[in-house]
Amino acid sequence: MKAFLKRNFVMVLGVSLPLLLIAVLLLVQGISRMTAARPAFPVFFVSYETYFDQHFYAFDIGDDGRLDVAFSRPANDAGDTFNRPGDAILVLYDARSESLDTFRLKAPEDSVAGSRVELALPQAVSALAFSDQRIAPDGYRLELSGYRGGGLLRELFGGGRKSRDYRLVRDGVSFNVPDIAGSGFGQNAAFIGWVVDDYDGDRS
Repeated sequence: MKAFLKRNFVMVLGVSLPLLLIAVLLLVQGISRMTAARPAFPVFFVSYETYFDQHFYAFDIGDDGRLDVAFSRPANDAGDTFNRPGDAILVLYDARSESLDTFRLKAPEDSVAGSRVELALPQAVSALAFSDQRIAPDGYRLELSGYRGGGLLRELFGGGRKSRDYRLVRDGVSFNVPDIAGSGFGQNAAFIGWVVDDYDGDRS
């Protein structure tokens, strides 16, 4: 063994140093996650089946935290099958309880070009107040990225299949947002806001 190490010292060093670096990074990340406070504010975002669907839905948060959703078609929309909008999936994720809830917004079937239709929010969502600031009051932000390769770690340890990568990030610490189970959605997503309180205003 000693003779082998002497003859192949450079090769052994070249292989062992990257592995040692990976082990140190994983250890540091694990310690950081264990000591970091979990995100205190649930995040709310929308997931679309196709890239084009996002152009039909509008999400507006007022100064009082009220969320309104509207569906509209451009005035020059021919309404052909290719441009027919799909449904949108609202996603509410609370990292404290690791709970993820989804709500489907259906595209109105009778909408016409140039029209704007206010959509009713699910009851569980309409009772909440939101902030549309990109960074939550506790400093976390939502990172949305598309499908990615497995990278070096996945190549070394398996599981190199591409996957969606949505994370809550602060100061180098991240918490993964679970996939939307049983849904083909998730390829295109957009941030809506953070749940900051229960909404107690008049929605009538």
